[in-house]
Amino acid sequence: MINGLITTLDPSALSDLDPEVRAGAAYLSGDRAAVTLGDAVARKHCRILPGNRMDPADLKAPTGAPVIGSAELMAQLPLGQRRVDRLVFGGSYPAGRYTDPGDIVFSTSPRVSAMVDDHGGSVVVAPARVLRIDTSNPGGLLPHLLAADINSVDPGAKRWTLWGLRRATTDQYEVLKGALADIERERLSVRQRLADLDALAATIAEGVTANTITISRTSSPPTQHTATAQHEEGRP
Repeated sequence: MINGLITTLDPSALSDLDPEVRAGAAYLSGDRAAVTLGDAVARKHCRILPGNRMDPADLKAPTGAPVIGSAELMAQLPLGQRRVDRLVFGGSYPAGRYTDPGDIVFSTSPRVSAMVDDHGGSVVVAPARVLRIDTSNPGGLLPHLLAADINSVDPGAKRWTLWGLRRATTDQYEVLKGALADIERERLSVRQRLADLDALAATIAEGVTANTITISRTSSPPTQHTATAQHEEGRP
């Protein structure tokens, strides 16, 4: 199944992946056993940092550090729409902190949700919090894997100490880390392409219906019969 998925996807980003499916018993290895987030924090594989408590008026700057809060985690607001001026942040919130690359931002209110801040430099607003993996002692934890595990828990399971987390084995840690990073880059690229296509469709529709744009096609679109036949035969 996994090889079929890789073949179906654009091979450029994942061409160096050569997965080998092991016998089912291998997945019962104790080294892969899940830990709870409470255990991981107690073992110092990661730590939780509180979000910044800020005046909502300071989150409307035209430029500055991007803000991540519950609204961004739940996709109610797009990332980057809310920003805080860095000078204001430094002057008005001396105890404030920015995210580091790879930090996981999560919240339990109004429901459990999480995301990875790959680039860092963001301002996390309470009640959202930061989950930071100790890169010198990660205990098999990976940012994107951890965020996926948090997003998979019951939305009402607000006791974060009980959340189960998967770990990568020592020999697969760096390989899995690189593979997940490659996949995330592809995912972001696809999202950007979808956003560009939405913007193009909206611009064309608005322009044509307002009679400010005239469009023409250099070739005729395929008929429904032709398109269906090509799809069924696997032709481009």
